[in-house]
Amino acid sequence: MRELSMLDSDAWRAAQVMFEQYGPFAKQRACARVDELLACGDSAGAAVWQMIERAIDELTRGRRPGERLN
Repeated sequence: MRELSMLDSDAWRAAQVMFEQYGPFAKQRACARVDELLACGDSAGAAVWQMIERAIDELTRGRRPGERLN
């Protein structure tokens, strides 16, 4: 799995909106959207939502051991 970069700014913004709207259920909603798109055969759309899902993970994770604060 590749790391999210600044080029994925749309995914970051979408993740923030999802978290604002759904709080702790944001990842669950994103995963459901991935499943819906895959069921419809839309692999490109599912890939976008997987990026959003990873961005939600990053937004909601705690600090890793030894990780410095910016």
